[in-house]
Amino acid sequence: MNNLSQRLTLGLLLLLLADIIWIMSSKLINYVPYKIDDYKKPFFFAYTKASIFTLYFLVYILFKELRKPCGNQTKYMFVNFDTIENNDDDDDEEDDNVFTDETERLSTASFVPIKNPSVTSGTESDDSGTVKPNNKVVRFNKVAEVRHLSETEATEALMARLSYAATIRAREICRLSRQLLNLHQTAKLAFTVAPLWGVANLLHQVSMVYMEQTLVSVVLSTTSFFTLLLSLFFVTPPKDRFTVTKLITVLFSITGNVIITLPDSHFSFSEINVGFALSLCSAVFYALNIVTLRSWVDHEDKLDIILYFGLVGLFNVLMFWPLFIFLHYFELETFEWPNKQQAISLLINGVVKATLPEVIWLWGCLLTSSIIATMSIGLTIPMSYMLYGISSQNKSDYERFLLPSFYLGLVPTTFSYFCLIWLTYRFNYNQNEYNCLSRCQRKNLIRLRDCDAEQAESLIQIHETDKEV
Repeated sequence: MNNLSQRLTLGLLLLLLADIIWIMSSKLINYVPYKIDDYKKPFFFAYTKASIFTLYFLVYILFKELRKPCGNQTKYMFVNFDTIENNDDDDDEEDDNVFTDETERLSTASFVPIKNPSVTSGTESDDSGTVKPNNKVVRFNKVAEVRHLSETEATEALMARLSYAATIRAREICRLSRQLLNLHQTAKLAFTVAPLWGVANLLHQVSMVYMEQTLVSVVLSTTSFFTLLLSLFFVTPPKDRFTVTKLITVLFSITGNVIITLPDSHFSFSEINVGFALSLCSAVFYALNIVTLRSWVDHEDKLDIILYFGLVGLFNVLMFWPLFIFLHYFELETFEWPNKQQAISLLINGVVKATLPEVIWLWGCLLTSSIIATMSIGLTIPMSYMLYGISSQNKSDYERFLLPSFYLGLVPTTFSYFCLIWLTYRFNYNQNEYNCLSRCQRKNLIRLRDCDAEQAESLIQIHETDKEV
């Protein structure tokens, strides 16, 4: 998708869909008959969530249609258009020589046996017109000489037979195939990002043991702030780079989330407890995760998201299993298998809240920017308040929805989010406009210099003629 406005619109819709799935999954989990409140094993829960991601790797192996590029590959899938375009000038020079030897374009001769070597000629006649008896027989050779056309000539011949629409599709497919990370590069990226994502996931689950889920969500909304700061130290796409305007909008959004949750929070800001520190560290590691990913991948066509998440889950399973022994030995979290009801609840919670929305969110992040994607996480706070206030039968939820603090915090949160979207759109628009203006200005400068040279030359000639007179 080349249109920037279309990519931005689709990315925003995907981020909104991921937020809706996260909120609805939190509400639907309450209707699950089996609860996991008694099974407080944060590391086991985080490890189960990472293990579920390995299902994407199985999907990648079993279903070839879901891989990038698409399964409908054609014969011009791996045509190198750059080679063809670079050889255009050489072809023009070769066309000037009419007497070129065509055998130079062919490969060396190879001899292949003929299937019907028994073919013979019929009767022959002499000059007098009398038919001679069939005494002379012409026998053909049993092998045939075969020469192959070179790959470059064959490619040009193939492209010459394609229609204009097919040529455009071929160029697009080749462009995507050249940009796409292969299996080795994707595995290297997943191996780099997997420990960051695993630590962030583990710290997030542990912080929910010490602090309320609402406060954890507020602290997690600071991921956009750390993402913006870390963009100063990483080579990120231009849309993700640090600016003062982005910093103001991010701080404005975090302030709005704090105002919304302030009446319900039983938390003293003078005391930084364990839950706050863990959730803050989780936000830092999530920011490191997304910034590292964006430093590798600046466009959604470069990454196979299904393969990436499958490898991240696989590496997390292989890296973090020794922590079971460590935590059990020091009695930090004794290992205990969940019962049937708890296992069902863990699987439902992991599949609904982890697998699908994570993929949708990352896709939207690659289409928009890391700052917009991380700021969209903070939108789940006012959206959840609105959902619970409208649909819940609990009177306290409805009263909380009507509090002035909710609307006072909703204004800066939504305003800063749309302001950041506008900044991103204007940046894309200004980049295209700047490129067009720079080209026009370069052409105008060249023209002015040419005019000045002509005028200077004519003036010199006139001056010399005056001297002669």
